[in-house]
Amino acid sequence: MKQIIDLSSLDEIERSLYLDDTWCENCSEADLGIGRPELYIENNRKFISGSCNVCGELCTSEIITKNIT
Repeated sequence: MKQIIDLSSLDEIERSLYLDDTWCENCSEADLGIGRPELYIENNRKFISGSCNVCGELCTSEIITKNIT
């Protein structure tokens, strides 16, 4: 089951990273940004999905958080 996360609840820096640090399969290019974003958790994994700012195709990127110790 998909759990939607409210993007407006994130701080500006984190939100900007999620919206800008993306990959578009159609364009085969990174960091093009997405429009109409949806942040969600599914199967204990976090994703952001939306339309590519260049070609308009659906882009979905998994968000991986690394803990640096």
